[in-house]
Amino acid sequence: MCSSLPSADVLFTGGKVYTFNWPDPDADGRPSASAPHGATGWQPDADTIAVRGDRIIFVGLRTDAEVYLSRNTRVIDLHGATVVPGLIESHAHLANYGASLERVNLVGVPTEEEAVARVVAR
Repeated sequence: MCSSLPSADVLFTGGKVYTFNWPDPDADGRPSASAPHGATGWQPDADTIAVRGDRIIFVGLRTDAEVYLSRNTRVIDLHGATVVPGLIESHAHLANYGASLERVNLVGVPTEEEAVARVVAR
């Protein structure tokens, strides 16, 4: 527990943390080779988040987070809950948003020709 790094006020651990800190998919929508995605689908890429004040100071594995612990650090077990650190959203329908990204957006298209062009391009 002796470290030159600032100690965390709170350490959230035991979660399924998705950082989205990997390259974008390719042009065909396939996940990057370094993305935490495989035959069974998406996997979390971290399990622990350290917070000091109003800032996230660490996201990663619990074994690497030990340097942020002090006797004053509050440790909260997430019991496997899913966390997306830094995502601030009060009301969203993420599943619907994801599905909308798979469709051609024709909102505000002024002409039939433009609509057809967008479909062809997609």
